[in-house]
Amino acid sequence: MNIFFIGAGNCTEIILEKIQNCIKKAYLLDYDVEKINFLKEKFHFCIESDFFISDDIDFYVECASVEAVKKYTENIIRNNKNIIILSSGAFSDFDFRNNVENILKNSRSQIFIPSGAIGGIDIINSLKDEINSITIETRKPPLSFNMINTKEELIFYGTAEEAIKNYPKNINVAITLSMAVESFDKVKVKIISDPKIIKNIHKIFIDSKAGKYEIKIENNPSNNPKTSLMAPLSVVGFLKKFNNSIKVGV
Repeated sequence: MNIFFIGAGNCTEIILEKIQNCIKKAYLLDYDVEKINFLKEKFHFCIESDFFISDDIDFYVECASVEAVKKYTENIIRNNKNIIILSSGAFSDFDFRNNVENILKNSRSQIFIPSGAIGGIDIINSLKDEINSITIETRKPPLSFNMINTKEELIFYGTAEEAIKNYPKNINVAITLSMAVESFDKVKVKIISDPKIIKNIHKIFIDSKAGKYEIKIENNPSNNPKTSLMAPLSVVGFLKKFNNSIKVGV
């Protein structure tokens, strides 16, 4: 498998570590040369690269930022290549989302948005037309928000679109939920800076015609405190499932 990684940071390192036996070549695009050199030294199948489109690339994987998604996605799907996107917050931008949807109508590409740091996407996919509302409550240590508060503090309550504008590196999960339910109006977000915790905690409350559901996820942070370890692992899980002949939980 040949993969082009947009971003050569913490998430990319974790993904490479977990699926290195499946990779022939990994192209790396990042403005930080030190990050690229570190991964090239650690994984000898890594290749520093400018952006390009090639038939020998099986997946483009974005592990960088909302800005990177907006910069490269349209070019990738115009060329009928598949992309895995972690920074799903890019889709809170209506114009970008609308452009991508229009391009996909005439493309063989697929965009894959992993569940990232949350669970329950399978429930939402099944209940999509029956859902009345979803609330996601996200708790993270203050360091995740560059804060030093000494007691629990509600720092945001509002829509998923508003959340991603204020906390673009912390709340991609809210946009992932909105994309799954196909509604940015049905998803509300609470963000809490909590000095009593060391893990990233998400609670998802789903109200639907089929029933009420509550999902709690306690994620250990990765080496980057702003990113749950589960986020890159969800990409690993997807890539492994994609190559399996038997797929469970689809």
